[in-house]
Amino acid sequence: MSLTEKPKLKKVSSSSASRARAKNKELSKKGLLTITGFAVALMFLLPYIRMMLTALTPKDELYQIPAEYVPSKLEWSNFVTVWESAPILQFLINTLIIATAATVVGLLVSVLWRITLPLSLPGLITATIFTFITAWNEFVVTLTLTSSIENWLIGGLTRARLSRL
Repeated sequence: MSLTEKPKLKKVSSSSASRARAKNKELSKKGLLTITGFAVALMFLLPYIRMMLTALTPKDELYQIPAEYVPSKLEWSNFVTVWESAPILQFLINTLIIATAATVVGLLVSVLWRITLPLSLPGLITATIFTFITAWNEFVVTLTLTSSIENWLIGGLTRARLSRL
């Protein structure tokens, strides 16, 4: 091939080229989403990684300044010390009992709220109306039969208490 000759290029149809560009764009989007997902997951995992490294740090390195984020040696005996110094198993059993009790109470409240209350609502409304009517009738009878506020039970007591002040 001489310098004056132009290299022959293979002709590619425009539709296949646009499909290839769209596929490359889709792959780059997926790659970017994957990398972003891993970065977000790492951000959420970093506190747990730090917590685990702190748990494995020897006591003399724990509070030194400047802090070292990776301990010089890993002390697995820290976990044994915790299990021996506190009743961790009893704490776990208590947590299980409380969680179970809370679940049962939640179910009972849910049953009361969703089943029992709607079924008993007409009776509750009727009892409320009857109680209000009875209290109103007592008030009206007292208002009718007594001529002054001193003869009312609540009014008389209130006025007597206020007059002492």
